[in-house]
Amino acid sequence: MEIGRDRENVSLVERRLEQQPVIDGEPRSRKPHMKGTASVLRLAFGQTPGPDRRGETLDLSASGQSVHVMDAYALVNIRLCSAVVTGTTTSRGTPVMTANCLPHLAATIKILEPTLCILQSGPGREGIAPLLSGVTPVGPNLEHVNFAGVPVYLASFVHPHQQGRNSKNNWGRSFSTPYLDGIVAPAIETARDLALG
Repeated sequence: MEIGRDRENVSLVERRLEQQPVIDGEPRSRKPHMKGTASVLRLAFGQTPGPDRRGETLDLSASGQSVHVMDAYALVNIRLCSAVVTGTTTSRGTPVMTANCLPHLAATIKILEPTLCILQSGPGREGIAPLLSGVTPVGPNLEHVNFAGVPVYLASFVHPHQQGRNSKNNWGRSFSTPYLDGIVAPAIETARDLALG
């Protein structure tokens, strides 16, 4: 998958091992991307964003176990291949790369059958457009769509950090920002209300 690094053939196991210290670590010490991801997942599971580890834990009543929110979702990238601008983590992905990966994304969505898809990329919405049909806006930044034939709520946001450290759209820099509180949270809360009906 595209991980923003100049590396090839990164396996799911390798990537998981790389991310585990971040998941297990102190929420305040995370980089904005992971802080934003944890915040939106907390919202998706009915919690509020914050620096406490307890708010990132889901109690699975059926099993009596607890699980971290980052262990209770599937991360899927539009592209399975990776190209970055030399010396940076900036994507150099092309429309051809995206188009070539869309059949794989469609197969993944059909297997997972998600209820909610959270897109963290401004250009990503355009990239997945060929897989969407029956698009119905249901609120700001939220649509009900058939994604590769699977009915889902699609919440589309800018990347939590890619906007730059001082951008008002950098919603991963803190557990409370205007973009997170005013755009992300209401869209996710609406999706939860509609999905859980």
